[in-house]
Amino acid sequence: MPLSFLNQKISTLHSAALILGAAGFLSRLLGLLRDRLLAGTLGASRQLDIYYAAFQIPDVLYTILLLGAGSVAILPIFMEIFQRNPKHAEEFMNALITFFSFSAFIGICIGFILAPSLSHALFPGFDAASLEQVILLTRIMLISPLLLGLSGILMSAVQASQKFIAYAVSGIVYNIGIIAGILFFVPYFGLKGLALGVILGAVFHLISQVQVYYSLGFRIRPVRDFFTPAVRGVFAVSLPRVIALSFTQITLTILIGIASTLHQGSIAVFQFANNLGFLPLGIFAVGYATALFPRFSENALRGDGRAFFENLFFGIRIVSFWVVPMVFLSIVLRAHIVRVALGAGAFDWGNTRLTAAAFALFLIALFGESLRIIFLRALYALQSTWMPLFMTACSMIFAVFSGIFFVHQFQAGGWFSELVYSLLRVSDVAGGEVLGVVLGFSLGTLMNAVLLMIGLFALRFSAFGSGGEARYYEYGDLVFPILKIVFSSFIGASASYDILSLLSNYFILDTFANVFLEGLIAGAGGVAVYLIILYGMKSEDLESLLESMKRRFFRLGILPAYWNEERTRIE
Repeated sequence: MPLSFLNQKISTLHSAALILGAAGFLSRLLGLLRDRLLAGTLGASRQLDIYYAAFQIPDVLYTILLLGAGSVAILPIFMEIFQRNPKHAEEFMNALITFFSFSAFIGICIGFILAPSLSHALFPGFDAASLEQVILLTRIMLISPLLLGLSGILMSAVQASQKFIAYAVSGIVYNIGIIAGILFFVPYFGLKGLALGVILGAVFHLISQVQVYYSLGFRIRPVRDFFTPAVRGVFAVSLPRVIALSFTQITLTILIGIASTLHQGSIAVFQFANNLGFLPLGIFAVGYATALFPRFSENALRGDGRAFFENLFFGIRIVSFWVVPMVFLSIVLRAHIVRVALGAGAFDWGNTRLTAAAFALFLIALFGESLRIIFLRALYALQSTWMPLFMTACSMIFAVFSGIFFVHQFQAGGWFSELVYSLLRVSDVAGGEVLGVVLGFSLGTLMNAVLLMIGLFALRFSAFGSGGEARYYEYGDLVFPILKIVFSSFIGASASYDILSLLSNYFILDTFANVFLEGLIAGAGGVAVYLIILYGMKSEDLESLLESMKRRFFRLGILPAYWNEERTRIE
């Protein structure tokens, strides 16, 4: 069978997370290629603003439709039903697919009708011609929530069967579809070709899951009685989560609406920097969170607080191991990263500098966003969904008002804007007000992570009894390893900065090769220093990873017995 490799299972947590991370890395590389093609073709222009604005209504609809398609809500229920009777699990999936398809059709019709009025309200900075294009692209892309939602439902069974390869390739084929749209559709259809590429990517995404789903012995058959007790259970569990995700997506849409009133190309700068800033997120944090979620669910079902918090603390530490040094190094190398990723064609030097500044501000929130994903999975495994909703709502409201406040500060001028522009070296670049939007979003994300952490540890008593995780785990086992990681990351980034200063005497940064090579050498030097210092400090996380690499962590097989997803839009 041509796609039989998708049916293989993964053996260990490191194996699953690293395979998911590797696939996430490839998907993000394709995402960078996609963004480079867009930047080189259109630059940070009004056309690209229109394209990204047109995503917003379909993305909000997709988030709402996660009410019946979110694997985080489906997975525990599916596992419970499947353990009792696999036939009933198939019936549950068919009822869920029917319910979702019916709901998605209604949502698409409503979105199609309301697209003009919603676009006028959401993007007040666009003129009539730009709004007309936003409406057209929005209507084309409205089909993508249906396709991605169906794929998301099937993913639940795929994850429960521990076939993480199939789960991992979905983002890859999605980006391949969009790239095909840029290369082959845009020359003939213009901006409409970009929207058609999104649809093609969503089709590829769905096909990648259907094949594996059918290999499990399941079949897709519409049913009449689709609002079953199990489907209502998914509805009840996912409702607060979907509302929370909706807050996040609506917040992002509002911030993009604010950016539409700023300098032309501000939305494109915001989106490019956002995509770059969360590259490590897709590679590591989402990978480990996805691999850990079945463990969290299993531990919670058994009432095993010891195993639950061991897995939680491990997740925090290992994500910190990967993400913290990437944040430090990326801040130092931000201009090189942006020039390599986007600096081509119509994307000029001013676009590059402004995007690099926005990239640095997004990186401030990256560590918090990485931990937020882990905390959310842990809370959902404990069947706590309303508390994350409340915390996310507070954080996103804070993000919107912060964005408005900082945009006003940048527009008014004064010491604050001068300080930020000076630190990020964009004092002479037009359009710097968009940094206020980025800063508001980043602070809201950090606030959300802190609130979720507080809520998770407060919940330990009701979840596992008096004493919580303190009976099983010492906080020093979490705090001291992270302090080692932060210290080593700072020294590694400092070494990278010194290497850049040295190399500036030898490299003239007027070609792609020179920019790439200088950044690569400086980055590799910083990583080497980071690892050497960690090794000298006897980091348990580094030792654990090295030991896992010595073993055949890519060996495929059946997971141990104790094994039984998050950006809204796939990047």
